[in-house]
Amino acid sequence: MFVLHLGLSGFPRGNAPIQRIKLTFKALKNAGLFPLIINKHSIHDNGVKTKQRLCRSDGLSYLNASYLPYRPPNFLSRNLNKISGNFAEFFFLLLHKNKIQSAIFYGSSFGELLYYRTLSKVFGFKLIIQYVELRSAISNDRNFLFKWNNRMFDCYCHKFCDGAIAISEYLKNHLAEKNPDLPIIKVPALCDFDEFASIPTAANTEGPYLMYCGTIEYYQVVEFIVDLFGRLKQEALFSGYLILVVSGGNEEKMSALKTMIVAKGLRQYVQIKSNIEYSDLINLYRNAKMLFIPLRKTLQDIARFPHKIGEYTAAKRPVVSTNIGEVAYYLDDMQSALLADNFNLDAYCNKLRTVIADDDLLNEIGSNGYRIGFEHFHYKNYETPLFDLLKLKVKD
Repeated sequence: MFVLHLGLSGFPRGNAPIQRIKLTFKALKNAGLFPLIINKHSIHDNGVKTKQRLCRSDGLSYLNASYLPYRPPNFLSRNLNKISGNFAEFFFLLLHKNKIQSAIFYGSSFGELLYYRTLSKVFGFKLIIQYVELRSAISNDRNFLFKWNNRMFDCYCHKFCDGAIAISEYLKNHLAEKNPDLPIIKVPALCDFDEFASIPTAANTEGPYLMYCGTIEYYQVVEFIVDLFGRLKQEALFSGYLILVVSGGNEEKMSALKTMIVAKGLRQYVQIKSNIEYSDLINLYRNAKMLFIPLRKTLQDIARFPHKIGEYTAAKRPVVSTNIGEVAYYLDDMQSALLADNFNLDAYCNKLRTVIADDDLLNEIGSNGYRIGFEHFHYKNYETPLFDLLKLKVKD
């Protein structure tokens, strides 16, 4: 009997959502289940140009449903390829309905959730949702349909699933309040600590640096880190430089970031990197003086759990964040992390001023963070809870 991934496409290449899907399904495989990840659409421009549908990566099987497993270059071909993926996925579910135990939906479209809920009822499998963000709390300038979708998803997703995997206490409680009978487990930010241990440590040949890794979509956070770094330089608290490993295809925001760095006179001190090998990223983590993931005191940030926190703790370097939400739930200020009271420059500078030159203390905080991360963020710790959640009977 298969356990399927439905929804978000792009496996095995991608950012935090793809990594969470990978580690969730690795845990399910270790628990004795038979996972299969379905990429309904082809989203990568530089994929291997082959018509091979069933592939393997990191021990996991995945199916490229679209006729072409790479993103075609022109508009018409792209949309025809999407249609082919929709039909191929549907017929796969139809033909294998007796072999599907359950499916885990990872996505943000309320309409897509309704679609998969309908198929789960018709084909007789249980549908679990990955609930990783309070979408209605995201403040943006998107149009009415996006806002309507986000509200509908947060208000009614519990009605269209048989269970849920929540990433935070806030989201777990949000679902439980709406449906106390819904089977829910909490699975926080995940990391493969074994993979970190298997990669040899490279020596730091670049000098001292602070580091942030994340998406350009959190532009306010990236700008805050640059401002904080500039303040540390101005007060002669840190003589090194800043590395920003930034993902995302928003060229407008990326250009704005580069312009802002130049305007602040920090061009020679800030490095922007993207699309680097994972082993190189791990060693950048390991050699950083501190790793930044500032959280704002907003409902969006309180409800979410940044994927990078798991990786940061696995690198044994101090996490620098705000004392709110899931960070405060797991990590203790000055013990296993450096947590400012508020999301502002004064609070962060005051937190760092007395510790930034104390390497022994920073190493101790990083080691303590590693122990907590290994206990709570290592994906293997969730094999049994995930298995138990998916033991729901195929049919009532």
